[in-house]
Amino acid sequence: MKKNILIFGLISFQLLSAQQIETVDFKTLTAAISLDTMNKQVKGNILFTFQIKQNTDSIFVDAKKMAFNKVKLNDQLARSQTDGDKLWIYDNFKADENYQLTFEYTATPEKALYFVGWDNAGSNQIWTQGQGKETSHWLPSFDDVNEKITIDLTIQFNKKYQVIANGLLKDEQLNGNLKTWHYTMNNPMSSYLIALVIGDFQSKKEVSKNGIPIQYYFEPQDADKFEPTYRYSKQIFDFLENEIGIAFPWQNYKMVPVRDFLYAGMENTTLTIFSDQFVIDSTSFEERNFVNVNAHELAHQWFGDLLTAKSSTHHWLQEGFATFYALLAEKEVFGSDYFYWKLYDSYTKLSVLSLQNQGESLLNPKASSLTYYEKGAWALLMLQKRVGEEAFKKAVQNYIDKHAFGNVETEDFIKEVENVSGKDLKEFSRTWLEDTYFPKEEASKFFEGTFIDTYSKIDCANSFHTCEEWMLEPVYYPIKQKIIEQISKKLNDQTIQLLNKAFSLPEAKVKQSLAENLDSIPAVLLKNYENLLSESNFETVETALYRLWKNIPEKRTDYLNKTEKIFGFNDLNVRILWLSLAIITPEYRTDEKGVFYEELVNYTNENQPYQIREKAFQYLNDLQLVNRQMLDNLIHATVHPVWQFSKSSKTVLKELLKESTYKQYIEQNILQFSLSEQRVIKTLID
Repeated sequence: MKKNILIFGLISFQLLSAQQIETVDFKTLTAAISLDTMNKQVKGNILFTFQIKQNTDSIFVDAKKMAFNKVKLNDQLARSQTDGDKLWIYDNFKADENYQLTFEYTATPEKALYFVGWDNAGSNQIWTQGQGKETSHWLPSFDDVNEKITIDLTIQFNKKYQVIANGLLKDEQLNGNLKTWHYTMNNPMSSYLIALVIGDFQSKKEVSKNGIPIQYYFEPQDADKFEPTYRYSKQIFDFLENEIGIAFPWQNYKMVPVRDFLYAGMENTTLTIFSDQFVIDSTSFEERNFVNVNAHELAHQWFGDLLTAKSSTHHWLQEGFATFYALLAEKEVFGSDYFYWKLYDSYTKLSVLSLQNQGESLLNPKASSLTYYEKGAWALLMLQKRVGEEAFKKAVQNYIDKHAFGNVETEDFIKEVENVSGKDLKEFSRTWLEDTYFPKEEASKFFEGTFIDTYSKIDCANSFHTCEEWMLEPVYYPIKQKIIEQISKKLNDQTIQLLNKAFSLPEAKVKQSLAENLDSIPAVLLKNYENLLSESNFETVETALYRLWKNIPEKRTDYLNKTEKIFGFNDLNVRILWLSLAIITPEYRTDEKGVFYEELVNYTNENQPYQIREKAFQYLNDLQLVNRQMLDNLIHATVHPVWQFSKSSKTVLKELLKESTYKQYIEQNILQFSLSEQRVIKTLID
């Protein structure tokens, strides 16, 4: 009997999985879970309520590689079967009737929920990432974004940690060393937006202009970084509510930074999780601030969470809108020049892609992030310009009101804009949504009357005196950067004199450009260039240190001594460069080489953020200073959940395997590595 049920379930999968949304409407998910950090497991009790739309003999819940017990339908043991991907329930389900499904489950998630730091000396955290990874790896739920449910989540964990989840924290209860946190939501959402964070956090609270509670989390050691990290947050929140014209649609809003996060940020409903690389001090604010990601993820609370695209064909309705409103928020915070400069950057990238015949339609379900995000934002800018700001804003409001807590497709939005504006948008849709090319000519008109006009005319070879005037005027910094880039390629008395004047300008970005563009350093500029080592911009310091070390070998000891205490951004860009240079400079502190090398190798350890590990791997490999500790850590890194990091680690490992010494060591010790690591090794060796 069980075998027949399994066969039926497998045959039914293709027929029913796509149609379930038409057959059954899941209403609520109530889950009580606990997490086992030693075995990296999730255990829980689940209650689903649902209503049948059409008679059927089976339903399913997405549940990846889970074990189940006590599966009951309306308090009676149910006929059920799992195929490793879904939990199937079989019964004579009747249309318009309501049901309850309960069960116990155990999951050992391979992805979507991550135990970070529990195996090493790093910060102990647990966090989730549902989009693109599927919440159903750790919580029985629904991979179909069109199935929206209201959740109620209770989590039991060690009382010394903070547990944060979607919605309102309704209740907390202590039981010895354990504590339970009870979170509730009032309205439905897609399962990929269900989120959980556990860690050692403190928080501060604010209330938005319209009364929405906003909670900002941080680790205790980062208390002094709180203000620069969350700078402008309330201003952005209030601005977006006003600009969109629809009140924030959820009970509250929380932001939590976590270690080794897979992306810059993720817009889980009421709970944005973001990379702790954005936890910064004021020195790092200009280069590494959270403002754009902050605004982007907040905008998703309307466009993505409240309104969710029906399929990837319409994914731009989420990313394009979030990018568009984040740009407007940045304009509010940083001004118009900043806004146009960011647009010009994406304009340039999209134009080049289109010129290379690699442009994509916004409705391409497999389009790139550049298309969904940047071309999507451009389409909205051009649409707003075409119909007018007032009509555009009203159409957005109507679009949200009509489809709130539901799913949308492109036609839903375009129809509202047509209704409000009275304009036929077929030609717009063909040009901006359907066609693969980027309408460069139309987009370029958006820059008329802005500083981009001046920027595009810079030609110092033929109009040097004009460049000289612009350099000394209070124009936006990209103009001065472009001038420096041009005149640095042709050094003479005239250009050197202007570069010398540029060193005295206050803009940090100008100093950065001077550091980057002077490959060789004329003697007359050396003192000014050396002063760049004292700049607050760590990118400038990193570049200047390397260029000075390379060009002025007789003063290497001076440069290294001057920068010894500078660590740089969160990825330790200056410190890792400094260690590398200190190690390979023969005359520099010869008795401390071992200490420097040990520190550099230790930055590859698993308790370090992946951004630091990646830099350390690259420098050690480039310098051919590989040891067993570094090699073991590199192999561990090849299965890291951040795919960019695992990919770069595989690239370094593949290169090292060409050396017989390293290959022999790895082959002799392969059994000490995990099965997944062994598979990577065998693939790279073969």
